Amino acid sequence: MKQLNQLTIENYGFILTKHYDHDDWETYRYKKGVLELEFTYRLDNGKIESIDLTIGEIVGIEVSLSDLKDLDRILNK
Repeated sequence: MKQLNQLTIENYGFILTKHYDHDDWETYRYKKGVLELEFTYRLDNGKIESIDLTIGEIVGIEVSLSDLKDLDRILNK
């Protein structure tokens, strides 16, 4: 499986929307549609602390049974 990193998601069409430092960390926020990914690194050593996914509100989207099965498999791990 390919490692999730900033270059990979940029190549997939995610756009950097915010970059900021806070306390002992540095965070990069990317967005594509309703998906947001945040990569947080420790300032003292530059190592990844976390990668967080946020899914924004989705209203009135039509889905097929196949789509629903995929979403269930992904979101209800």
